[in-house]
Amino acid sequence: MEYFDKITPLQQNKLDRFCIDNAGIGIYQISDVDGRILSVNQQACRDLGYTKKELENMTIFDLDPNFSKPLEEKWHSHRNTIRKNGTGTIETLHKRKDGTLLPVEVTITYLEFEGEIISFSFVRNITKRKKAEQELQQKEQKHKEELRESRNYFSNLLNNLPGMAFRCLNNISWPMEFVSKGCEKLTGYSKEELTQNAVVSFGDLIYPDDRERVWNTVQNAVVNHSNYHVEYRLTTKNGKEIWVWEQGNVANPDSTERPIIEGFITDISGQKKLEQQLKENDRLKTAFLQNISHEIRTPLNAILGFSELIKHPELTEAERSEYINIIQSGGEKLLSILNNVLELSRIETGTISVEPSTIQVNTLLKELHALFTPQAKEKNLQLILNIPPQKTTLSSDYTKLSQILTNLISNAIKYTERGNIEIGYEEKAKGLLFFIKDTGMGISTEQQQKVFERFYRSDNPKTLKYDGVGLGLSICMGFIEILKGEIWLESELDKGTSFFFSLPNL
Repeated sequence: MEYFDKITPLQQNKLDRFCIDNAGIGIYQISDVDGRILSVNQQACRDLGYTKKELENMTIFDLDPNFSKPLEEKWHSHRNTIRKNGTGTIETLHKRKDGTLLPVEVTITYLEFEGEIISFSFVRNITKRKKAEQELQQKEQKHKEELRESRNYFSNLLNNLPGMAFRCLNNISWPMEFVSKGCEKLTGYSKEELTQNAVVSFGDLIYPDDRERVWNTVQNAVVNHSNYHVEYRLTTKNGKEIWVWEQGNVANPDSTERPIIEGFITDISGQKKLEQQLKENDRLKTAFLQNISHEIRTPLNAILGFSELIKHPELTEAERSEYINIIQSGGEKLLSILNNVLELSRIETGTISVEPSTIQVNTLLKELHALFTPQAKEKNLQLILNIPPQKTTLSSDYTKLSQILTNLISNAIKYTERGNIEIGYEEKAKGLLFFIKDTGMGISTEQQQKVFERFYRSDNPKTLKYDGVGLGLSICMGFIEILKGEIWLESELDKGTSFFFSLPNL
């Protein structure tokens, strides 16, 4: 402090100048007439890289791109506005000597000195502040972007889920406050139609027999503040009945107001259908095992019984021959059953192979006609062969085609009591269309949907007297699919059945 007490006026001037030059802020005096830089401090020189002499030979138009020479009038207007207010601050850019731009904050102040109005520009380097602002802006932008992505992700997730997200009031009509876009695919109704029961209430879509169960399930969750899940049926906008699975919870368990339910509903009709198919398969397999055990037991008992009887020394040759024929017939039946089971197993496991060859179709059908004619005559049936006169060939698996035709002809004879059976084929653009038509008992519409299923046997009382394990048509379909063909039927009860199958050239 003693130094400042003894300082001379000259030293004081030097000190004042030192403080001005090192004030940490650029100080300019600029002419209001032509924008010339009249004086600057050393901080301004350090900021811009110019010497004091260089700056004092320049104008503000040389430094500030926002107030270049063509925009001189803009600068004068700006100065006049500030002059009226006495002071003003702007953010702009100043050009350094190396050509780079320096972000600055300029405060212009008009002061009276010895009766004259003079102006000073105080220029602060705001590079750090701008950098911080930019970083903050980038962070905010990233956060907004992240929020938007999150919302888009959530929205896309809801819209692409295989079902419907919802928020509704705890009311028997389940008035929806929110539903996701998936409601339309699930119910047929749009968001606008379901929200606030605008067109229909969700409660009305629940199958009447299931409404009480759904209500009780949700109310139990409300009382216990727990999650719930329930399966029930919905009637869609087009009148279709579907099965759905719903999981939800109380969104405001601690609220004294009416509870809000939130959750998700998805279509499980396919799963329900699969469950029913599995149950039906189990039933069919049980029936198959019962049938096959019966079918195996009958010829096996005959084989064992007559094998014992054939040992009797007092048998006549005629009796012995009859017993041998019975044993042989039983063995053939057993072999047929086992072959069918093995063929079906190979089809299901995909281990069956195709061996294409050139088949003389007329020759094959004539042989089968000759083979089955005696069997048809035994039942007073006429077996008609309907084939084109010209020779026709087909590139396919001879053994499998022969077995398909054998099974279908055998079935037609088995289930026809009077009339005739017609077998033949027609030439088509991409192969042949075979047919086996009978005048038998026919197959009901309901049965037609099931005859190709494995282990299936008709429950028509008229068929109960016929033996079989219900594998023949399944094997036929399996072979035809392997040969890249199709099989179908047309039938009417008590009028007959026509089986058709097409085969292409392999």
